[in-house]
Order: sequence, then C-alpha cells, then structure tokens
Amino acid sequence: MRADSPTVAVCGAWLEFLDSEGNTLAEHVVDDWNGRRVPDPGEQVLWNAGDKKSGQWRECRGVVVARHFDLQHTCEGEPQLWMRLVMRVVPTTRRYAVPFSRN
Repeated sequence: MRADSPTVAVCGAWLEFLDSEGNTLAEHVVDDWNGRRVPDPGEQVLWNAGDKKSGQWRECRGVVVARHFDLQHTCEGEPQLWMRLVMRVVPTTRRYAVPFSRN
C-alpha cells in the first residue's frame, strides 16, 4: 500500500468459534469494532458475549485460524471494512469454586 493511500479501519466483525473437528460452536457479530486491533492468525482471543444481568453470559476463548476481509460501502458511499474472524476453541482449564452451604 502506498504511503498516501487512504486507510480503512475494521468497523465490524463476525466471530466464529469452531470445535476441534471444524464444527461451529458459537457465532457473534460485533458492529462496533472501531479502534480495536485485528488479531493475527495463531493469536489467542478471549471474547465475552451475552448479558450478565440475565445470566446469559458466555466466555469463548479461541486461537485465530483464519481472517477474511470484505470492503463494503454505506448508502452515502463511505467505505466500511468488515472482518470474519475464525477461531478454534481452546478448552478452558479454569476451575470454579463451589460455594458451601451456610446451613
């Protein structure tokens, strides 16, 4: 890319988490990616999705296996760069403490 070429930041992302056999376990669309760094293949990514208030909260950890970029344009003609980030899920080794009854 030339030094005087305009740059376009990633504005949104489609995150896809795969199991060890390549099956999709979870997908998530992020429409406010602005300002975040784009992870490289081989990097580990931690993503929290859901709503803590409702208890529907999920933590996904994966290693980036592929990135795909798609340049689109708004109705006004402004460029928007969208990214598809494909990650293989990394099993978590975190152990959660089980609370004891106070009875």
